[in-house]
Amino acid sequence: MVPLELIREYEMQMKSLRVGNTPLRRAQKLEKRLGIRRLHLKLEGENPSGTHKDRAALMHALDARKRGQNALTAVSCGNYGAALAYIARSSTWIVTSTSPHHSPHREERR
Repeated sequence: MVPLELIREYEMQMKSLRVGNTPLRRAQKLEKRLGIRRLHLKLEGENPSGTHKDRAALMHALDARKRGQNALTAVSCGNYGAALAYIARSSTWIVTSTSPHHSPHREERR
């Protein structure tokens, strides 16, 4: 269970970092194609890092801070690493993100 104080901090940080509050768009062409009455798509690509992982990265960072940590390490093929980099850039976090050797988008930065 997530502690209430962590949820409150999460909500405040979401606003200041512009994470979440992504738009819903009606997908009328897909409605017709699939034969359904109404279909809306949540555009998570509108998050600051351009990925749906911003919410999870922010929650992980806040949880780590609550535990007294100031650094995060993650293995990612892209989305989560990008989200962590955005969260770290917006704060005093130190982030190390590595990609598996076989990752199709692997890029080394120093």
